[in-house]
Amino acid sequence: MTDRELIAKKLAFIETCVRELRTLARPSAMATDVRELRFVEHTLQLAIQAALDVASHIVSDERLGEPRTNRDLFDLLARNGWVGADLCDALRRMAGFRNILVHGYAEVDPGIVQDAAENRLVDLEDFVAAVRPRGPRPRVWHRSRAAFAGRFPCHVTLRVRSDVPSLRTVRLVRELEHSFREITEGGSFRVVQYSLQSDHAHFVVEANGRRALARGMKSLGARLARAVNRVFGRSGGVLDGRYHHRVLRTPREVRNALAYVLLNARRHLAKRGVKWPAAGPPDPASSGRWFDGWTRNIRRSGGEEGTPVASPHTWLLRVGWRRHGRIAPGEVPGAG
Repeated sequence: MTDRELIAKKLAFIETCVRELRTLARPSAMATDVRELRFVEHTLQLAIQAALDVASHIVSDERLGEPRTNRDLFDLLARNGWVGADLCDALRRMAGFRNILVHGYAEVDPGIVQDAAENRLVDLEDFVAAVRPRGPRPRVWHRSRAAFAGRFPCHVTLRVRSDVPSLRTVRLVRELEHSFREITEGGSFRVVQYSLQSDHAHFVVEANGRRALARGMKSLGARLARAVNRVFGRSGGVLDGRYHHRVLRTPREVRNALAYVLLNARRHLAKRGVKWPAAGPPDPASSGRWFDGWTRNIRRSGGEEGTPVASPHTWLLRVGWRRHGRIAPGEVPGAG
C-alpha cells in the first residue's frame, strides 16, 4: 500500500513551492533580473521533482508498471486512473521542463520559465488534488474539474504591475466600491468579500464552475484595470499575469479564507512589526464593513451607499464556516 504520510508531506511541499511562486515571484521581471530568474527556476525544479517523487512512490508501491523515463511515471498514473489524460499531458511537459532546468541550465529560455510560472502552476495544483489521499482508501482519483461545482466558493488573488500606484488609495477604493456594486448579484458569478492591498487584491467569490469563474474574473479584472487607469489618469496594462484561485471545499477552509481576506492588511502590518489596535475598525480597503460574521457589531458611517458585495448563496459561505466560530476583528491570519 502507498505510504500516505510520505505522500502528504511531499504534496504539502509542492503546495508551499506553488504558494511561494504565487506570492513572492515576479515573472515579468525575469528578463532583466537574474536573481529573480534563478529563484523561479529553482523553486519550479523543486516542485516538479517533488511531483516526480510522489508519482514514483505510487507507481512502485501500487505496482503500476515499469517506467523507463520520468514521463512514463505520469503515463502509468493516467493508465491506472490516478490522473486524467489532459493532466497527464501537462505533467509530461513539466517533466521535460525539469530536465531542461537540471541538465541544460545555460540554455533555458526566460520566456519559457515565465510561462511556466504564470500559466502552469495550476497543473501542479491539479496533481496535488488528484493524488492526495482522502478517506479510508488512499487511491482515490479526485477529478478537480468535476468537483468544482457551484457549492464550492473560491479564494482568488489578482496582482498588479509594479508601475501601478497603490490599490489602497482612497479615491480608487471608493471607485472600486461603486464598480463592484454593479456586479453584486450576478447569476453565475458573485463577489462575496474582498480586500485591496498595495499591489494585489483578494476576493472570496462564488461561481458555477470554472468557466463561470473565468468569465467572472475576466470582467472583474477589466473593472479593476479601468478603475485604476481612470483614477490615476494612466493608460496601458494593469494586471500582472493571470489570477490565482483556490477552491474552498470545507467549512474550515472557508473560515480561514474569510479571515485571510478581510484581515489581510493586519497580517501585512504584523509581518512588519506594526500593530493594528484590536478594537479598531475593519480595513477600509475591504468589504469588512459589510461583513456580518464578526465577533462584535461593526458600526458603519451614515449615508453610505449599498453594499459592494453579494449575499452568499452557498451553504459553506452562509452557514458552514460559522461552525468554527465567528471572526474577531483583531485576529492576525497565519500568526502563531
